[in-house]
Amino acid sequence: MSFGDIGAVIDTLEFDTVQATHPAFCHISGDIFCGTYLDGDGHLHIFTFSVDSSGNISNSVIAHYENADTAFSTTSIIKSVPGHVLFAGQRAGGNSSIYSIPVDDDGNITPSVVGSADMDTSGAEQPYSLLVGSLYAAFVYNRGSSHCFVRTFGLSADGTMDSDPTDTLELANHETLWPRICQLKDHIYAAAFFKPYTEGHLKTFSISASGLMPASPIDAVQFESVACDELDLCLARSGFVSVAYSGVDSHLQLVSAEIDSGGDIKTPLADTYELATEVTDSPRIIPMLRGYLAVVFQGPAAIGEISTVLMDSLGSFNSTTLGNATFEASRCYHPKIIRVSGNIYAMVFDGVDSDGFAESIGIETPSTGFPQHLLLMGIG
Repeated sequence: MSFGDIGAVIDTLEFDTVQATHPAFCHISGDIFCGTYLDGDGHLHIFTFSVDSSGNISNSVIAHYENADTAFSTTSIIKSVPGHVLFAGQRAGGNSSIYSIPVDDDGNITPSVVGSADMDTSGAEQPYSLLVGSLYAAFVYNRGSSHCFVRTFGLSADGTMDSDPTDTLELANHETLWPRICQLKDHIYAAAFFKPYTEGHLKTFSISASGLMPASPIDAVQFESVACDELDLCLARSGFVSVAYSGVDSHLQLVSAEIDSGGDIKTPLADTYELATEVTDSPRIIPMLRGYLAVVFQGPAAIGEISTVLMDSLGSFNSTTLGNATFEASRCYHPKIIRVSGNIYAMVFDGVDSDGFAESIGIETPSTGFPQHLLLMGIG
């Protein structure tokens, strides 16, 4: 097999047989992963499962916790301080909550919220989260779909968190939707978001080790001016980010941008590539190794698809798709993907009958590249 070739689905776990919308998951330790989803009432569910280095998934969930205190409409989850995860979700009424929940390295869940905060009392929608260093978390979100912000919160080793934010940065003062954030290098970060449903924007900013941010972003570029819907971004290789988004006619587009160590974005952009010439939605993109990228997305008639590409050292995709496969032929909404180890990848999605599924799949992957911890930071 060649790098980027995609194999068959290895194993499947149906983690909820009633309803599991907006699933997301993150890596905990070793073979252990922690997921989240919402039921038909919007209640938060946290669960754990295992995926080993051969792609074998546990026959059932290891542990499960339902929190019925609040109805949510979105989910995001990351591994936090040792022994805890951070959940962030949008509540009814336009605000978002952050919950710290104990999850140990064996997948055991303590069914309680040990720390919590309101993200923004003025409104916070569609939040997405990222750990900053060891004792801060950053959240990017929309305020009433009219502004985009990044906000940091302090964390404690016992899982509790500050109820008040450490710092806030306004990224945009116009309508935005579904922002995403990734770390580029040290204290430099990038965020991507779109203006409904036309413009796609990429901005860079800094977050210090103490959770502080500057008064304004470092640099900005508009990468799409005609059509931009749901998107995701990642550090594709050193000095380059890639954004995946649904573009003109809902075709899946990729764009690459070169960003230097200070956060300056080089223009013109490095490359663009139409990865799928069909109706697509909900793309999620992750780095494999050495510039190889994997993208999962919802294809026509809500099937689940995965494609791979290579970004070269100049940021070019060379107009080539390396691999493409359908991993779910019946129904797949909101797919997420994480690299487990070696050639093994895990996915979660809202599948047949709105049930929740986890699957493993093999993708031929180079053996060296980004450190493994950067590939296991969590997807939401």
